[in-house]
Amino acid sequence: MDFDSLLSGYKAKTCVISVERFPEGGYGNMRIVAGNKAHCDDMLQTIGRPFVPDSPYEAYFPKDKNFEDFCYRSAFLGQPLHTYVSLPQMGL
Repeated sequence: MDFDSLLSGYKAKTCVISVERFPEGGYGNMRIVAGNKAHCDDMLQTIGRPFVPDSPYEAYFPKDKNFEDFCYRSAFLGQPLHTYVSLPQMGL
């Protein structure tokens, strides 16, 4: 899939996250596979280095089991989920 074309339509910070599925139903690595311009610009400004597609999410965001559960439930259980995220340790 051409994620760059998909993401180019969003002005707000937007990224696509992949979740590795294990055969027994659990999950493994979560990666940020693509981000739009606003996401990439924000990563550069916030952490001081450019965004690299297909990176582990914890390279750019604090590792968080609640976030991982949210991604798992959305990706594998098909639950439509919405949330607000505050990352004070990153000034966001």
